[in-house]
Amino acid sequence: MVALNNEDSKALDIGRFIIDKYRKIYGFMILAKNIPGSFYSILETFAKNKLNIVYVSTSKPTFEEHANLLLYVDFTGSKVKPENIVEELRNNSNALSVKNIEPVVEGIIVDTIHFPLTIGDRRAIVLRKPIFEALIKGFREKFGSAGEAFLYYIGYEIGKEALKSHYQMSVNKNSEELVRLSEALFKAVGWGRLRILEYSSSDCFAIAIVEKSFECELAGKTNKPYSQFIRGALAGWFSEMTGKKCSAEETKCIAKGDPYCEFHIKPAVLSPTPLT
Repeated sequence: MVALNNEDSKALDIGRFIIDKYRKIYGFMILAKNIPGSFYSILETFAKNKLNIVYVSTSKPTFEEHANLLLYVDFTGSKVKPENIVEELRNNSNALSVKNIEPVVEGIIVDTIHFPLTIGDRRAIVLRKPIFEALIKGFREKFGSAGEAFLYYIGYEIGKEALKSHYQMSVNKNSEELVRLSEALFKAVGWGRLRILEYSSSDCFAIAIVEKSFECELAGKTNKPYSQFIRGALAGWFSEMTGKKCSAEETKCIAKGDPYCEFHIKPAVLSPTPLT
C-alpha cells in the first residue's frame, strides 16, 4: 500500500477575477521598483487608509529593475475613493506607474490588463472544470471507444512534447532530474499529484501514482479504470525518455474507489497489420 501525500496543500486561485455584488472591489496595476522594501511601502498606503487587500499577485518572477504588482482592494464602506489611492501611490517614489482597474460590471472585477498568460516563457491557457469536463467527458460520451482512443493518443503526443520541454528546462539533463521536474510541473499545472515510484531510463518500465487526477475525478463511480488522457501522457513521456515505444496501463483508479490512480509503464504491444 502506497502512503498518500498528506501535505496540507492549498488551492491557488489563478483566475484574477472576483464576483461579489455586495462589495466594492477595485483593482490596481502598479509598476514598482524591484528593490527591498518597495512592495512594503506600496502596501502600506492601503493599510494606513484602512483598506483591505483581498488579492495580490505579481505578473511573473523577475530580476529586472521593476515588477508589476496586481492588487484587488475592498472599498466597501470606506469614504476613500480609488482615485485618492492612485494619487497617493503616484507620489510614492517606488511606484513608477499606477493604473486603476474598474469593475467590468457592478460586482465583477477582472484583470483585463495582463495578456497573454504564460508559464515560464511559454504561452498558456486556463480551462476551468466545466470546459475540460466537456472536452474529456463529453468527448468520450459522444464518440465512445473511438473517443477514448483519441484522448489516449492526444495524451501520448502531449507527453512526448512535455519531455522535450522538461529536458530544455533541466539543468543537469539526467533522468532523475527529469523525473523530479515532471512530478513538480504535473502538480503545478493542476493535473494531479504525480509520484514516480520506480522507473528505468532506458527501458519501458515505471510505476507511477497520481492523486486527485483531474481526468478521473470527472468519472464519478465506475467499475473500471477511467484514465485515457493522463495514461497516454505518461506513455508518451517515457517513450520520449527511453527512445522506445511504451504504453501505460492503469491498474488502480479513484473512479473505482481506489485511493489513487496507479499506472504501470511497459513496452507497447504492436498491433497486427490490418487486412486489406
